[in-house]
Amino acid sequence: IVSENEDQGMQVLELTQLNNVTSNSVLKETAHYNRFGHAHNIAINEETGFAYVLGSNTCKGGLHMINIRRPQFPKFAGCYRGDGYTHDAQC
Repeated sequence: IVSENEDQGMQVLELTQLNNVTSNSVLKETAHYNRFGHAHNIAINEETGFAYVLGSNTCKGGLHMINIRRPQFPKFAGCYRGDGYTHDAQC
């Protein structure tokens, strides 16, 4: 999960938490990634295990790439600034 609000970063949630949700449930993040503060969007390639954060306050708004093969330990994988601000992507 990403947000356009400042200093949010990316939250990773283990979706099996949804198996036991009640009306009073509060989901807990599995991991938090803070190498960017805000972002417009995120695209995930499930086959490769990479997340592509778009329109963030890093990488001149271009692709901020994160290795999420081990989702509980997201790891910075690189930036692509060549096209400047990137609004959306499709994996």
